[in-house]
Amino acid sequence: MTSTLKAAALAAGALVLLFAPAGASYSHRDAPARNLDLTSSAHPSEARPNHSDQATDISSTWARTVRADTTALASTNCDGCNGDATTLQVLYVNHGRDVSVDNAAVAWSQCADCGGTALSVQVVVLAGGHQVRADNRAFAVNAACAGCNTAAIAYQLVVVTPRHSHLSKEAAQELRDWVAAQAAALRHDPAALSRRPAAAARAEQHAADGLEGLVNGDLGSRTRELDVSDAPGR
Repeated sequence: MTSTLKAAALAAGALVLLFAPAGASYSHRDAPARNLDLTSSAHPSEARPNHSDQATDISSTWARTVRADTTALASTNCDGCNGDATTLQVLYVNHGRDVSVDNAAVAWSQCADCGGTALSVQVVVLAGGHQVRADNRAFAVNAACAGCNTAAIAYQLVVVTPRHSHLSKEAAQELRDWVAAQAAALRHDPAALSRRPAAAARAEQHAADGLEGLVNGDLGSRTRELDVSDAPGR
C-alpha cells in the first residue's frame, strides 16, 4: 500500500472511531433513555468546491437517561476545494440521572491547495442532574496534502442551575453570534493553530471564558465542566 493510501486509510479509520451517525430526536416528559444527536457535515466536490454546513439545535429533555453526541465534520479531497462545518447544540437536561454528553470537531483533507475547518460547540444545562460524563475532542489531519490548511476546534460547557432556567432570547442570539465569530476566525486563518500555537491557545481560552460568562451570567448557573480542544492539520 502506498503512503498516500495508508494516510487516507488512517484518516478514514479515525473518523469512524470518533463519531457515530447522527439522528434527530425530540424530548418528552418521563421518557426512557433519549439520544439527542446533532451533526454538521461539509464535503466539497469539484462541482461544489466551496461547501459549508451549519447545524443548530436548542432542546430540552426530561428523560432519566440522556445521550447527546454533537459533531462537526469537514472532509475535503478535491484540489482547490474548501469545506467548513459548524455545529451548536444547547441541551437542557431536567433531572437526568445518567447523562453522557460527547462533543467532537473533525476535519481532514487529502488534496492540493485545499482545506477545511470544523467547529463544534456543545452547551449542556443541568437542572437537578446527578451522574454526568462529558467528553470533548478535536481531530484534524492532512493526508498526503500539498498546501493544505485544515483545523478543528471543540468547545464544551456543562453548567448546573437550581431551577429550570432557559437562556433568554437575547442571550441565545448572543450565543449564536459568538459561534459565528469563532467559525469566521477559524475559516480566516486555520493555519494559526500550528503557526502560532501559543497565541491561538490564548485566543481560544479568552473565547471559552466569554462563552462561560455569557451562559452563567444569563442563567445564574455555575460551571461543572469547561473544555476546549483544538487540532491543526498535520
